Amino acid sequence: MPCTLTYADDTVVLENAEELFIAFDLTPNEADLELLTQIKDCIEELITNDEEFLMLLKQVLGQKGMSKKPFLQMFGEGLQKVITRGKTLNVALAILAREEDQQYLIDALGMEGIRKCITGLEDLAGCLEWLYGKMDEYFIDMVGWEYFMHFINNGEDLAMVVKYLEEREEALLIEKMGWPRMLECIQSPRDLFNVLTGLEGKNEKALLEKMDHQKLLQVIPFEYQLQEICNRQLTPTDAALLMEKYKTGRGE
Repeated sequence: MPCTLTYADDTVVLENAEELFIAFDLTPNEADLELLTQIKDCIEELITNDEEFLMLLKQVLGQKGMSKKPFLQMFGEGLQKVITRGKTLNVALAILAREEDQQYLIDALGMEGIRKCITGLEDLAGCLEWLYGKMDEYFIDMVGWEYFMHFINNGEDLAMVVKYLEEREEALLIEKMGWPRMLECIQSPRDLFNVLTGLEGKNEKALLEKMDHQKLLQVIPFEYQLQEICNRQLTPTDAALLMEKYKTGRGE
């Protein structure tokens, strides 16, 4: 199907994504909605892969903070054909400046589309890094908590995830995983430090309370390692409690 585009008495026939990009680049952003209307029936013929999609997503409706939802809506469920990799999903979420745009993207991809993209922890963490407000929880609900958690197998994994979550979302993760599995992830001083760095407020205190004498001895072979964690990460009160647990088992 020929894809024609008319602006200011000039008409061009577009054959590929590069030509479409040039058309948007040469016209003012204020004209983007008008141009999108003209190509709505052939958008999937012009934009056929991840690279082309990201190239146009960055360009179309490019005013700072402007919603890109009209561009996304042109694909509908066809977004699954042009967002097929975790890196593409990460970058797309980073480009979208509004929660409602991110929610539309998540809804359009659905559980199946997102799971096809998320094949490792880096893909998952990359999404969490760029999701705004309540979109973290919304995203995890969509992908499924069990699917989300099967990427978390050790302290490094756990730390990578919690650093991008808000306190409420951390609490939900802890509830879903359960403390035995959470504690099992923490096997070294570095694990403990990095997880404490990511956790916020009540969740950090809850972890300290769950770290009993035996677990501390298992995770931290030498007292100086615990002292470093206390000095760099904890309040004096929490540090004193943890040291007391480590030395004598009291305070539990």
